[in-house]
Amino acid sequence: MTLIPFIFMPPLMKSLIMVISLLFFVIFISPTFINNNSFNNISLSEMSIYMIILTCLIIIMVNMTMVNKKMSNMIMILTIIMWLFFSENNLIKFFIWYEMALIPMFIMILESGYQPERMKAALNLFFYTALASSPLIISILIWSQEFNIMFMVNIKYFQISGPVFIFNLALLLSFLVKLPLYMFHLWLPKAHTEAPYFGSMFLAALMLKMGSYGLFQFIIFIQPNFMKLLFWICLASSLIISLIAMTETDLKVIIAYSSIAHMAMGLLPILGSFYLSKISFIISNVAHGFTSSAMFYIAYILYLKSPTRNLLMNKGFLTNTPVLMLFWFLTLMASAGSPPSINFIGELLTIMIAVNWIPYAVLILMLVLMTGTAYNMIIYTQTALMLPSYYMENSSVTQEQLTPIFLHPLCMFVLVLMMMIM
Repeated sequence: MTLIPFIFMPPLMKSLIMVISLLFFVIFISPTFINNNSFNNISLSEMSIYMIILTCLIIIMVNMTMVNKKMSNMIMILTIIMWLFFSENNLIKFFIWYEMALIPMFIMILESGYQPERMKAALNLFFYTALASSPLIISILIWSQEFNIMFMVNIKYFQISGPVFIFNLALLLSFLVKLPLYMFHLWLPKAHTEAPYFGSMFLAALMLKMGSYGLFQFIIFIQPNFMKLLFWICLASSLIISLIAMTETDLKVIIAYSSIAHMAMGLLPILGSFYLSKISFIISNVAHGFTSSAMFYIAYILYLKSPTRNLLMNKGFLTNTPVLMLFWFLTLMASAGSPPSINFIGELLTIMIAVNWIPYAVLILMLVLMTGTAYNMIIYTQTALMLPSYYMENSSVTQEQLTPIFLHPLCMFVLVLMMMIM
């Protein structure tokens, strides 16, 4: 009965109550409590803490834009699942939360999608990720039965041998599909094009991080030779996807492809065991979470002004909405890794680690950076600098629409300060 008033609260109020409660929980849990048997299902590593804080900040900005109470409840359910996933120590429960996150997103695409193709997009999302996750649960069951490994903290003591190595390679498919890399990415553009704007914000900013977080936890299973192979696959994936993004005209598809390219680049640091690998990986994931969320939200505002996502028809917004275009330019430049954005720091550290490990990879890295800058500049010049379309609304952007955009860099700055303090 006590949950009934909470369910009918405004979306922003619900998110604030949940976030304050969670932050209180995270801040005041000491290592003494975590090591206690009553907390043996909690795993709060440095990576998981930043992912939980990222979830808290994104959920506030998503709920600031929402009026649909039914979908806000779906967002709340998905948020709780994300918190449980990032803090779970038990491997079986880790897999359960990993799969359960698909259900609210599936419902959001079906209930709030715009086109008849939303059923196909939702099914692609569900079956791609669910089928690819089957090796993960098989591996977890083998570990629990044969090696008595049930908790995340025990993974680092696990020695790979014999046919178990095959299962450990197979389980990586689960995370590479959720990340996703090129060849495993076909579900993502479809999901983004049919999902509502708040679904796209959540999917890009947080759900893709489930794949990178899983790889971060299970990276110990990858042999050194396979590390180099995965390194080149990530580089090729980022370059190919960036080239594809330059040829697209649908704004949400381009942003979806940019997410794929960024996630592939962000995976490079943890493939090489260097001093800065972990911090570079965390910065890249956090920066992408904020920039991708802001890009999808601004794309939604542009869609409200001219009811199309086609770049060839979205023109001249600088004339009517100069403030929005300023934030649009800053967001796109941050996505391209321009200084002084946090993305620049993440990409700089990634390049340093990659070149230190494989020096001749610098040529492909430069191509990736050039193509990434190119499609971001194409987006801006098409939407801002051309002559306005005749059917575009002349109304200005409201303060309520601008507030979440302004909060994205502010929240990113707060999280970076927390990184420096911690």
